[in-house]
Amino acid sequence: MERVKEVQCKRRGLWTEAYGRWENFAVAKRPLESAVRNIDGSIPRPAVAVSTPVQKSRFEERQRMRQVFESAAYRGIRIAAERQVGATLDFADLPPNEQALKAGRPVARLVSLGGNGIEPKGFATAFLVAKDVILTNYHVFQKPSDAYNCGAQFLFERIEQGVRSGLIFELDPDRFFISNRELDYALVAVKPRSLTEASLDQFQYLPLIGAKGKIEKGGTVNIIQHPEGRPKQYATVNNLLLDLRDDGFLLYETDTLEGSSGSPVFSQWWEVIGLHHCGVPQMQDGKLVKRNGEIVPTSAEVDDDELIWIANEGVRVSAMVDSFKQQRVDGTEPNAILQRIIESTFDTLCLVATGSPLIQPEVLASPGGTPMASHTFQFSGPVTIYMGGGGAAAPAVAIPAAAPVVAVTPAASPAPAVAAAVAAATEFFEKKLRFDENYASRDALGYDTTFLRGWRIPAPQLSAALEAKALKKKNGSPWVLKYYHYSLVMHEPRRLLIWAASNVDYSAAARKRTKPRKEYGGEDWRLDPRVALQAPGLQIEDVDFYRPATKIDRGHIVRREDACWGSTAKEAEFANSDTYHWTNCTPQSQAFNQSGEHGIWGKFEEHIQREAKALDGRVCVFAGPVLGLRDPRHGYDDDNLIKVPMKFWKIVMCVSNKDDGSEPLAYGFIFDQTEAIERLGFERMDMSEYEIYQVPVAEITRKTGVQFDDSVLAADVLRRGGANESLRDDKGVSITTLEDIVLR
Repeated sequence: MERVKEVQCKRRGLWTEAYGRWENFAVAKRPLESAVRNIDGSIPRPAVAVSTPVQKSRFEERQRMRQVFESAAYRGIRIAAERQVGATLDFADLPPNEQALKAGRPVARLVSLGGNGIEPKGFATAFLVAKDVILTNYHVFQKPSDAYNCGAQFLFERIEQGVRSGLIFELDPDRFFISNRELDYALVAVKPRSLTEASLDQFQYLPLIGAKGKIEKGGTVNIIQHPEGRPKQYATVNNLLLDLRDDGFLLYETDTLEGSSGSPVFSQWWEVIGLHHCGVPQMQDGKLVKRNGEIVPTSAEVDDDELIWIANEGVRVSAMVDSFKQQRVDGTEPNAILQRIIESTFDTLCLVATGSPLIQPEVLASPGGTPMASHTFQFSGPVTIYMGGGGAAAPAVAIPAAAPVVAVTPAASPAPAVAAAVAAATEFFEKKLRFDENYASRDALGYDTTFLRGWRIPAPQLSAALEAKALKKKNGSPWVLKYYHYSLVMHEPRRLLIWAASNVDYSAAARKRTKPRKEYGGEDWRLDPRVALQAPGLQIEDVDFYRPATKIDRGHIVRREDACWGSTAKEAEFANSDTYHWTNCTPQSQAFNQSGEHGIWGKFEEHIQREAKALDGRVCVFAGPVLGLRDPRHGYDDDNLIKVPMKFWKIVMCVSNKDDGSEPLAYGFIFDQTEAIERLGFERMDMSEYEIYQVPVAEITRKTGVQFDDSVLAADVLRRGGANESLRDDKGVSITTLEDIVLR
């Protein structure tokens, strides 16, 4: 029997059970005439069940923990949590924004593998719940042999150019497989390499949080699915949670189709709350009711679209996690995999119960009045922390593996002084950057070649060898990504930018509406969705590299301070936020990045525009990393090591306003940390170990392959044959203070 038909037949067996649970849905099923109509104009939503006191209490308590957990005091431990959840909790918007895009990345279409030359046939949906394990339904895979010759097809989705074929990874049920009929789930291992040898590690997974209280009745339910085997679809409207049942199931009105079995069911915070397994058809006396009024048995040959669907049903995550803990498997590796899945179900919000890991008062009083000291733990594996002192029983908090070093204060509730300190520190970090979500509008933005009066400066170009490695547009030319006040080009193999070109306006008029940094929010780095759709996995993110890579930080190439200006407050705000795209980020030594705002490297532009009397207070800046062949590799996973640039370059250009007329000027610089890092390593670096040189612009081209317009070369104050050529040695002019810069 064709796999699609086989799954369909098994799914029909669930309909009667699902309808029985619907019958117990103790609310009026007839819509009220006064109810608000759905967005699509269909009949009003059915009534929602009333939460029980226990359910309401769980939800409210978890919401309280969520608010505290997102404060500055929990920033360190939140990093560990976001490594697991893939940063899908950073935004509240619905598709097609970045949050939905990232939540959908681990979702795959299940296909039958027919061999070379045979187009794979989709029959269900699944998603990664561990780095190498997918979750789908029992009625899809009842036993290991059902998963033979099947694959998980990731990235099968529509993009600008059409439908992407994606990557297919063969399932490996012999390595790991468990299933459960009552809760209709199956866990299956996936092979680490696709049929085309791509790595599965590029896909983050969606952890199954075992705690209850993730959603309340009447909350919004989102589903990412492959309906009818089609490319990935997002169902995010007409999507209320109708009932939350204690027997492990939940009812919702979010739309699904055949082939959606095995899809993840999300809350509005994009936490997985359920596993979709079937629809609930209208039934009468154990038979199906068709749209034309005909009554037919469940075994009748009838298409799904001929039936009346009254709800959809999923399996609660909390029920599945409880079931996982009862599973028993044979073999060392299967047991290790199962234990790893169970460990990942830890609810990081529960760490709120331990007190602030950042604010460490000398003594906090326990409920019984016994002082409890603050401690710091090294979490190198799964840990259980027991709260309290003496012989009294205390709650236990399980910490998942790979958590960083954090201070944990064992207190049932923070002391008033701690609460006040948390509230004060939260003011800055609670704010979120506001991005312009209309990325199509960026085409009219970007670097302006006519920004400097009287000097048209074209954007940098690439050597033939470098152009071959640049991220391309559909026409095969390098893709110049545009943002507010700057543009850049990406190096595809290195996953870093090649060059960025920005316009900087220091005039009082341009900065009039610029706010202090804390007014905009914290470092909310995000994916550029344009690049994420065309080249998934290209952008290096926190979870890929920055958070686990000790002493290597997230560094802007286009500085936030340079871009943050505009004729309106909104323009300045959006320009500030646009610098926080991963495309504009490069790995930098922690000391270098943290000195960027106040150190020499970060003050070149201001110094030059001021000392050279830049016309209109404007400068243009070209910048980027020197992507050397010998750059060292760093990271925490042998398959995901990143080459960290040892050098960075910058060219600052302005038109000098002289008494006898204007003069174009260009200044080239290279920041070199090679020798110091080879000698000391990242761990012991500080800014005094770095070397900064003012160099000819032509030297930057020689080192990078990035080419500049002849007018830039002519304006270079250190050009070959110029008056200042004798001032430099083989490396250039050593810069230890801003006064060392050769201005003319």
